[in-house]
Amino acid sequence: MSSNKVHVMVDIETLDTTPNAVVLSIGAVTMHREDQQTFYGEYNPSTQYERTQSQSTLDWWTHQPISMPRGVINLYTGLEEFSYWLHSLRAEPIIWCKGTDFDTAILTHAYTQHKLAVPWKYNNVRDMRTLKKLHPQLNYLQNPVPHHALQDAINQATHLAQIFAYNQYLQWE
Repeated sequence: MSSNKVHVMVDIETLDTTPNAVVLSIGAVTMHREDQQTFYGEYNPSTQYERTQSQSTLDWWTHQPISMPRGVINLYTGLEEFSYWLHSLRAEPIIWCKGTDFDTAILTHAYTQHKLAVPWKYNNVRDMRTLKKLHPQLNYLQNPVPHHALQDAINQATHLAQIFAYNQYLQWE
């Protein structure tokens, strides 16, 4: 991995599956650094006026093993804090997530809606779901706390590390 780049696994929890979904929480963890760092924030849904929630997602949350995040911070402040955290890593972020059509699409929409700069380059987004599908033979550890954004990000980062360790041809940028 180049010293001027940092790989970051990101996961979010929401109240819908569309790009303008209400964002409940953001979790992130740095990968392949000696000083692994994490970010976690929960956001107040009632302050996200032009963002959506679906009844099917609300119903889905009632069947989850943990409670739905209920933050008091407004999303604008949360996005600023996440940008600040990424900037504090002092390297160009390479953002990994489990499907680029969900986490980064929703966060990009939120940043744009709040007239904030997206804190990563569009071409620095990576999809770990595809790599995981290409390596079904690996024994992936289950997340002990599913649907908690930080725990999901940590678990996904662990899976990605397994894939890179198994496949010697994959190289970190």
